[in-house]
Amino acid sequence: MSTFQAIANKARKLLTAMSWWEVYGVNILVNLLRVVLLVAGFWVFSHGLVYKIVGLAMIAYASFGLAVTLSHDTSHHSVVKNRKVNQVLAYVVSDFFAGQSSKWWNDRHVRIHHLHTNMEKKVGSVFAFGRMPPFLFFFVLPYAALPYVVGFSFHFLWGRWKDLGVYVVLMLAGIAVQAWLFALFVPWYYALACVFIARSLFAPIVLHLGVMHHAGMVQFDRRPAWFAHQAKTTFNIRPNLFLWGLVGNALTDCHLEHHLLPNVPDLALRKIKPVVAKHVRKAGIRYIERGYGETLRLCYTNYDAFFVQPGRAAPSGSSRT
Repeated sequence: MSTFQAIANKARKLLTAMSWWEVYGVNILVNLLRVVLLVAGFWVFSHGLVYKIVGLAMIAYASFGLAVTLSHDTSHHSVVKNRKVNQVLAYVVSDFFAGQSSKWWNDRHVRIHHLHTNMEKKVGSVFAFGRMPPFLFFFVLPYAALPYVVGFSFHFLWGRWKDLGVYVVLMLAGIAVQAWLFALFVPWYYALACVFIARSLFAPIVLHLGVMHHAGMVQFDRRPAWFAHQAKTTFNIRPNLFLWGLVGNALTDCHLEHHLLPNVPDLALRKIKPVVAKHVRKAGIRYIERGYGETLRLCYTNYDAFFVQPGRAAPSGSSRT
């Protein structure tokens, strides 16, 4: 039996022993709490200037939490067990709420990133807008997230006019509804600015987590066996409460577990974490966990090695295979 089969079998037994509430229900409750925070944010926003700043921050935090975690989880069909429900929900949270095509996101994230992790020839460079200094990459570029996802969604769907039409309608409707809600309390031009802020405020953190989990790890030209591929290219980032509320477990301290078993629901990943850690170490591979700040500093100071020429002379022991 391969190492991956052993992990998958133990994970299956653990999940089978868990109740529906433990596997799916708690995740749904967490997202409902994000909805409550979103509504509360608009209530706070409806008051004076200082309250508007606080309310906008609450709205942005809840919006990112819902958009990031649910877009991610629906692409892996892990919000609920029913595949069709996940597909329908993907249109709501990805196209309408996040402004990105669920079809583009599924292709980019599941078909390309998960299957070809740290394979630059397959995944492509992180420098979609050209190479730039590290400060711009980490702290300025993320604020172009909204035009980025819209642009790439258009590019991916171009020629598939029905899919593009559905995306455009849902994307514009999402922006219009959000702008209308803000316009209940401020002039329309401020409302549009608030839409941009709500969809961009925490974008740097999301970008950091999106690229840091694999930075400085092994780069492959050819895809190896699933376990070796994921275990050698992925590490976890220890979360704090703020990060956990923003992006959940799969994008922080259970990212390796998620890469090995991508259809396991977010909170259930915690249950299989000890199993994965044990087998990774048993295979002689480092099971790496770092803090967010530590990882960001490491990526910033080794920017050229990790991103410009990934896998070459990276001080964390990365290599190309």
